[in-house]
Amino acid sequence: MAQVNSCLSCIFTIFNMVFAIIGGLIIVVALIFQVLTNDHVEQQLEGWTSGFLGLYVVGAITMVIAILGAYGAHRESKVSLIMVSSKTS
Repeated sequence: MAQVNSCLSCIFTIFNMVFAIIGGLIIVVALIFQVLTNDHVEQQLEGWTSGFLGLYVVGAITMVIAILGAYGAHRESKVSLIMVSSKTS
């Protein structure tokens, strides 16, 4: 495999780690809102559970793709970079 400029690899790794942190923050925000709404409103959670589940799924998918991309950029792993590029297309 051809060598990639180390500065470019570092930039890709940093951006992917930022996106992984954003995915983690999405999960944390969903968890906080779920805990806060469970304390105050017991009857009105029927429509909110699908929203919380959606936030958990979006956060988890964002984290997995970003961590896989960061690993592929850092290690120049061809397999993980192909997986990331096929997931984002």
